[in-house]
Amino acid sequence: MNATGKQIQCLKSATQPAGWGEKMSLFALLVITAGINVDEAGVVWVVAGVWTSTGVNGTTGADTCAGWTDAAATGGFGYTGLTDVRWTAVDVGTCADAYHLYCFEQ
Repeated sequence: MNATGKQIQCLKSATQPAGWGEKMSLFALLVITAGINVDEAGVVWVVAGVWTSTGVNGTTGADTCAGWTDAAATGGFGYTGLTDVRWTAVDVGTCADAYHLYCFEQ
């Protein structure tokens, strides 16, 4: 969600699918050699906030903007363009902030 109240839909599961633990172990081993910093329009972002609510090991964080529904809640974020753990986990901010989302295809 952002300050204008525009809701962003996120895919999520109420239960962890089979093999989830194995995927999280692989996530923890992930080495990023180039930061993710290009959006869907081809714009390059040097350093910008990205909503993740994901720990450095790939687990879901406690701060998820109340399930990505409440702009007054808090959510975990990372930064674009980084290759250390901060690409996914930097801090917690107010969900009224307009940050980007990472999109991954499985």
